[in-house]
Amino acid sequence: MATREHGETTPQSDYRIPIVVAIGNLGGSAKRESVLVELEHLIKSVLLPADYAPVEQATHSGEAKWQNRASFERNRMKNEGLLKDNSPHGYWQLAPAGEELYRESAAAYRSASTSDPVRPAVTLSDEEIKRRVAARRARRADDY
Repeated sequence: MATREHGETTPQSDYRIPIVVAIGNLGGSAKRESVLVELEHLIKSVLLPADYAPVEQATHSGEAKWQNRASFERNRMKNEGLLKDNSPHGYWQLAPAGEELYRESAAAYRSASTSDPVRPAVTLSDEEIKRRVAARRARRADDY
């Protein structure tokens, strides 16, 4: 990642892969708050002080800029088919394309050096990812 000037924030697009990894680490679907906690764990070493500044709009009640940018990137990802657009309110859920990206990204993260600042909190096998996604889908089906 390039050196940034004081006051700059992490570009919104830089949240994409970490969002996929965060949701995947949480089983493929999770509440926004849980995703943001996992996401911060994954990217805290690359976030800058300006990323933690509150959003200046009154409607965001002190939300940090990085959280707001992550939410906007989530909307882009929904529009591009990486995340489901029909998830229950407040949930971020991987679509099949997002699940595939998670499998590819998780493998790359497993092989990344330990100096890589963006690493998944949990390394899951492809079989475990599939099992968790299937279990999550079964629970969702039971809810309807």
